[in-house]
Amino acid sequence: MNKSLFLLLFRRITQSFWFIPAGLFLLAILTAFVLTGTDHLLGLNERLEDFEWLYASSPDGARAVLSTIAGSMITVAGVLISTTVVVLTLASQQYGPRLVKNFIEDRPSQIVIGSFAGCFIYSILIMRNIHSGEVDFVPHLSILVALLAAVVCIAMMIYFIHHISVTIQVQSILERVHDDLSALVDAVFPEDLAQPLETPEHLADEAAVAAALEGQQASALRAKKPGYLQAVRSDRLLDFAVEQGLVLELQVQPGAFLLRGEMICRAFSKTELSEELADALLACFVFGRFPTSEQDMLFPIKQLAEMAIRALSPGINDPHTAIECVDYLATSLCAVAGRSFPSPYRADAAGELRVITPVHTFEEILRVAFQQIHHYGREDVNVVSRIFLALQKIGADASLDGARRDVLAGFTKELLAKSESCASCEGDREQIRQAYQAAAKVHLQAV
Repeated sequence: MNKSLFLLLFRRITQSFWFIPAGLFLLAILTAFVLTGTDHLLGLNERLEDFEWLYASSPDGARAVLSTIAGSMITVAGVLISTTVVVLTLASQQYGPRLVKNFIEDRPSQIVIGSFAGCFIYSILIMRNIHSGEVDFVPHLSILVALLAAVVCIAMMIYFIHHISVTIQVQSILERVHDDLSALVDAVFPEDLAQPLETPEHLADEAAVAAALEGQQASALRAKKPGYLQAVRSDRLLDFAVEQGLVLELQVQPGAFLLRGEMICRAFSKTELSEELADALLACFVFGRFPTSEQDMLFPIKQLAEMAIRALSPGINDPHTAIECVDYLATSLCAVAGRSFPSPYRADAAGELRVITPVHTFEEILRVAFQQIHHYGREDVNVVSRIFLALQKIGADASLDGARRDVLAGFTKELLAKSESCASCEGDREQIRQAYQAAAKVHLQAV
């Protein structure tokens, strides 16, 4: 299995809700067998008789203790799962279904639920090893560990209540989405671009690329079923192109939804692409039922935008949350604005063109971040003013080139025309104009 695919699958498994609880559940089973075996080997029944606080006097007493622990653990686990479901429902309704994934991947909640489930199965397994008859056997060490685990679980329950109450707050949600976005920005737009993404000198313009493809036959690779393109195994894609002597031109980026039969990429070669090679090439693309943030930089931006749009809806009417979303979006776009964008052309070690990929433009990212928020919040002068302030901060980066300043200036002017027509009074229009003028002044500054 290719390393990139293995890492992708491993990341998906470890980020699933069941992975940590299942691991703790299995660990509890293993611990139960190890400790009961230790009790048998060491003969702790006699050694612990002098320590009454460690000693269970009879098999019936030991069973009662373990039965109480097991019953309480599974009851509380059910309550915790119910609480988690309520939080997921609230998050879906209040902040949008795309944010449910962030709660499902919450590690502390998984650890707490897994601990209670593990303590339950541990107590059940220890209880079945208690024997009464001619020779009584009570696994005292195992029971002591069960008591300690119960105490730890009680502490974890208190922590879980605190953690959930903090996690559900809008500031915590915004910060987590922003952290995901910042990580993607650093991955997609590194401050020091890696060599494989730099444009070779002989592929500096479209004419040179067209010359490199001249005389080659194009074969279309099409999707076999509908779904979202979640990831592209870029390293494998480049290796495949080198091995087969191909030039691959991708038509879509991660996050795109493809219909059955829609073109994914074009393969340029001397001969038509065989069905066997087409299937091998298709394995470089990972599809799923929903978009993810693994390689789609626009996904967390859309999450923040969706939170703002929902906050502006008449049913919620919370413009302050929308303003906070705008602030976090401005922070991320400030990081993007001054960085070099990766080249769409990737070459092999010999400098031959191998892969052409579509890349996001600065204008595209800008519009995804603010256009819909402005559309739904254009009647709220405070939301509009904060968007202009965000555009002003983005334009204040001294490293911003002229083309991006022009994009910012044009987008800001476009929002002004829409905002003025929706303002309810002259005072609102004046506030909007002042916010616009402050942003436009920064955008017109010399680079």
